[in-house]
Amino acid sequence: MEADHGQRNVTFVLALSLIIISSAVVLVGFWIDRSARSDGPEAPLFRYSEAVAGRDLQSALAQLAPEIRDRSKGFVEEQLGNRYTILASAVRGPSLLDRLLSGEATATRVTATIEVLELESNTPPWRATEEIPVVPSGGRWYLLKPPLRPE
Repeated sequence: MEADHGQRNVTFVLALSLIIISSAVVLVGFWIDRSARSDGPEAPLFRYSEAVAGRDLQSALAQLAPEIRDRSKGFVEEQLGNRYTILASAVRGPSLLDRLLSGEATATRVTATIEVLELESNTPPWRATEEIPVVPSGGRWYLLKPPLRPE
C-alpha cells in the first residue's frame, strides 16, 4: 500500500510538471508572436492598414520600401479612408539555418487575408488573400508593394 501511494505521488508530480511546462511554452509562444507582430515582418502591414484607415498618407508611405514610394503614392492616396482588417497573416522566409549562416534577416513574404471596407463606395466588405514581399532595412521591415495593388 505504501509503494502504491508513492507511485501516485510521482505520477501527480509528473502530470503537474507537464502542465506547468506546457503552460510556459504557450506563454512564451504568445509573447514571441506578439513581439514579432510589433516589429517583425508583419509589422509594416499592420501599420499600413492603420495609416490608410486614418487617412495618413505619409505614415502609409513610410511602411513601403523607399524605392517604391514615389510610384506607389497615387495608389495609396486612392486607398485612404478604406478599412483594412487583417483577418489572418503568416510569414514565410528563409530557413533558420540560412538566417544563421547569413547573419541577417533577408527578404520574406507575408501572406495575409484582408477584409476591405471601402468607405467611399456602396460596395459591401470584400476579402482578398495576398502574398506581400517584405524586406528588412536599417533595423526594420518594409513592404515591397502596397497591399492589394494589382501587379
